[in-house]
Amino acid sequence: MPITTPFIHSNGTGPQCLLDDNLNARNAIEDALRVIQKMEFNARDYYPVEGSWDKAKAERLTHIESLRNASQYFLAIAEHCSDVISQREGEIASRHLADYSRNNG
Repeated sequence: MPITTPFIHSNGTGPQCLLDDNLNARNAIEDALRVIQKMEFNARDYYPVEGSWDKAKAERLTHIESLRNASQYFLAIAEHCSDVISQREGEIASRHLADYSRNNG
C-alpha cells in the first residue's frame, strides 16, 4: 500500500521533529516485537478448548504482522523526512558555495 508522506514546509512541523518522532515510534514497535518474540506462547495454555490453539496462533500472527506493517510505515515516513533534510542541506551548501564563488571569484 502506498504511504502518504508529509509535505514539509515552513508552516508545518519541522522535518527533524518529524524524523525523530517517526523513528521513535518505529523503535517502540520494534521493541514490542522483541518482547513478543520472548513471550511464552504454547499449546498447553489453550488445549482444554477444542480449536483454540489454532485460533490463538492465527490471531497472534495477524497482530504481529500488523505491528511489522506499522514499523515499516513509520520507517518510510522517517526515510522521507531524512531525504528532505539531506536535500535541503545540499541546497544550502550549494548556495553557500555559489555565494563564496561570486564573492571570491
